[in-house]
Amino acid sequence: MNTNRLIVIGTHISAFFLGAFIMYSFQRTSLSDKERIDDNIYDNKVSCNMEDRSKGNAAISANENISVPDIVVPTSHVQITSYSLTPEEQQIETKVKPPFVAVNFFSKTQQMLLDWAKSDPYGSLTWLFSGTQDALRFKMAYPFERIATVRQIVSTVSTEQLPAVLDILRNNHDDGLLISALCTAVSGDQPKLNRLSVLDNLDMYATNDAMSEQLRNALLAEWAASDVQSAQAWALQQEDSNLRDTSIVTVASQLVNLDPIAAIQLAKNSLSDSLRSGEFEYLVSVWIDQDPQSVSVWLGEQPSSPDIDNALRLLTLKTMALDPAR
Repeated sequence: MNTNRLIVIGTHISAFFLGAFIMYSFQRTSLSDKERIDDNIYDNKVSCNMEDRSKGNAAISANENISVPDIVVPTSHVQITSYSLTPEEQQIETKVKPPFVAVNFFSKTQQMLLDWAKSDPYGSLTWLFSGTQDALRFKMAYPFERIATVRQIVSTVSTEQLPAVLDILRNNHDDGLLISALCTAVSGDQPKLNRLSVLDNLDMYATNDAMSEQLRNALLAEWAASDVQSAQAWALQQEDSNLRDTSIVTVASQLVNLDPIAAIQLAKNSLSDSLRSGEFEYLVSVWIDQDPQSVSVWLGEQPSSPDIDNALRLLTLKTMALDPAR
């Protein structure tokens, strides 16, 4: 397997997980009333002022007697003091602590973080990197929800606050959250960053070369999901052949969900010879999963070629797997 094919496979894998992150993140960002935990489930009631950072932390970790150390924060933007519970808060004890309920813990934690972020986005974000039991649980058990929370915080901060938010993520070495934050910052009706400017200056935002490539693919995938024509035009304009191929693969991976034939034509007409057959097979495979009957009709209309013959065999195998009786 040559290097170019490995690049294509890696790009598809990245696009798949990014698509999962995007879809799941946006689904979980807006909580329904049914998902939100009723605070009456706890006997200990925490009355907190979200403008007070220590109170915000106490609201989330009321059942822990903790003192959270300073977190890495850009002091040029904001002064963060150490988190610590007051003596009164340390005396709070749960008389009957209910069993751990996953959706309740997530809903309560995310909602408090979002409320906290309205007045103090820096404090709510730095809590995510703290060593508290609840912060670690949120990190390990709810990775998609954690991304959704960061996206929501980024979407609500002002343009002036955004650099400090990005610095918090960068300084705490979480490239995944930083990429998600940047994708959010360039999206929406009123983006806080210019997408083309970020794509042209990846070194200003990425922490290393590997992240630069991941960031480019993520930005391009989200762009293609919302405006495939513009993303496709940008990809085709790239002069570097490797960058052009990788970008076309990323766009085609999104376009196949909207217009499979257009995605196949894009790959056929624009990719390097060494990648064309492999990408054609991948796109046809995705299309078969979506609509095998349409694939069968389309393939039957195409002149015979090695790629078409391989696609017909793939269609037969997948159809038999779905319906062994055939």
